[in-house]
Amino acid sequence: MSTSNPTWSSIDTLAAATAALADSPMQKRLRETLPSVVIVVSDAADYILPYLERLSATLRQTFDHYEVIIVDDASRDNTVARVLQAQDTIPGTVLLGLSSQRGADVAVVAGLEHAIGDFVIILDPRLDQPELVPAMTARALGGADVVYALPRERVEGIGLDNVLTNRFLEFVARAKDIDVPIAASSCRLVSRAVLNFMLKPTNRHRILMLSPALSGFEHATLVYDREYPGIAGRARGKNRSSIRRMVSLAARAVSLTLAVSVTPLRAVSLLALGASGLTMLYSLYVIGYWLFSETVAPGWTSLSLQISGLFFFITLVLAVMSEYLLQVLEGTANHPLYYLARHTHSKSLAYDNTLNVISRGNVGAEQAAAPASDQPADPKA
Repeated sequence: MSTSNPTWSSIDTLAAATAALADSPMQKRLRETLPSVVIVVSDAADYILPYLERLSATLRQTFDHYEVIIVDDASRDNTVARVLQAQDTIPGTVLLGLSSQRGADVAVVAGLEHAIGDFVIILDPRLDQPELVPAMTARALGGADVVYALPRERVEGIGLDNVLTNRFLEFVARAKDIDVPIAASSCRLVSRAVLNFMLKPTNRHRILMLSPALSGFEHATLVYDREYPGIAGRARGKNRSSIRRMVSLAARAVSLTLAVSVTPLRAVSLLALGASGLTMLYSLYVIGYWLFSETVAPGWTSLSLQISGLFFFITLVLAVMSEYLLQVLEGTANHPLYYLARHTHSKSLAYDNTLNVISRGNVGAEQAAAPASDQPADPKA
């Protein structure tokens, strides 16, 4: 990958990026950049407040203007109250409260649709440290439209879930011929151009994990060590190898595969066609055996296997077709992905409210300075 800054293009770890930012000319460019940080929370009352304080301190140190969008996925604890408390003292925070639980992907889409920054960074407060934001933004200013944060444990393939996720992404990358790091996580930065691409599809929540790669824009990577703070970390540590988590990952993998590729449908169709051909050959064999054999065994076992095999392939085809039809139905129903039950802001902004806005006073002055029109005046004026 070629970038406009060879120094930053060679930096591939969070530690190296943080060290390079010290006394770097990049700091001036960061000051002039407006990042939007999107985080999704659900029952996060135990750790969200200290995380927001740490995130705000990091952003204030690096950026003149920024915003933090917290999307609450219908928490059942005091998460919303904690965020409202934070908005009294922490500037630049926006709370979007979903009316019902819609899942992390839909919640992220809600945050992306409300982001106004030059770059949008998606963080998981249970795993991703706030120091990733300036490092990833600097990496993007070095010439990348997408920056993937790669957890070291996933890069090194530690844990069964990480190994399976890597293999799945490798499979999808080959099937779709896209360039995506196989160790990619949900933590990533996208430019405004990539964000516009991501929000176009009707099934944007389903392909969220791969949509930056599908855009075809240049990407960079940063390797970092995940953090597991407080109760959230302990709970995640207990459930990392649980059957429930593995089933959830499998379901998400199936949904993503069906959303971005028709290969599964074609594979099942070819399999069903092959099974039909074998069934036809077997039928011809049965007829020939009946014509030329003097004794015909009842063949109950063979018949049972044939019937069960046919039903297996038929139900498999119906299952895959049902999944695709479900996605088609969702795409044509035009139902909104989510409803907002709450939308609040901090008492003070962390960005200039006149950014990208021409004030009415300036507009009036410009109109006053403009030459008079050649059209006759309205007599009613």
